[in-house]
Amino acid sequence: GAGGLPPGAGAVRQQEFREALARLGVADAVLLGFPDGALADRPGLEAALAAQVSDFDPDWLLCPSRADLHRDHRAVAAAARRAALAHAGVRRLCEYETWSTLPITHALDIGAVIDTKLAALGLHRTALACGAYVEATAGLARHRGLLLGVAHAEGYLCTGRETQFEWAAGWTADKRDVGHD
Repeated sequence: GAGGLPPGAGAVRQQEFREALARLGVADAVLLGFPDGALADRPGLEAALAAQVSDFDPDWLLCPSRADLHRDHRAVAAAARRAALAHAGVRRLCEYETWSTLPITHALDIGAVIDTKLAALGLHRTALACGAYVEATAGLARHRGLLLGVAHAEGYLCTGRETQFEWAAGWTADKRDVGHD
């Protein structure tokens, strides 16, 4: 979470998340039940995520970036990488940008779904009280669209099992905590 959230905000944020998923047409999500904030300090995150990866058996696993400015996003990314390493079926790990740019390896044209994406993001009212994330997301999508010559795109940094899902030499995921909790 954004840190310093009022009591009961976790339940509100989970409801906002469910509403956003419904807007995106996702009906089969699993919420792991961990409270907002300081996920890196919560025992069980890695095991819970690994169990989901094992049950779902994906070829590709998408997660936030290890270099994301948000500490919970970094914790999920680290746990996802370990889950990918532990599950032989995962061939590719793709880290996506949220509010931190990456040295991306792939870009995807999202012009057909950008309005739905922004509308879903707009349902995260608690988070939006902390920043202009809808506008920032739209701006990042326009920026990434320049790479493809389209109006809007998303960027991903994808790595493979053959490299143990490590980034290319010279790319690092800083262990930064600059107050964007």
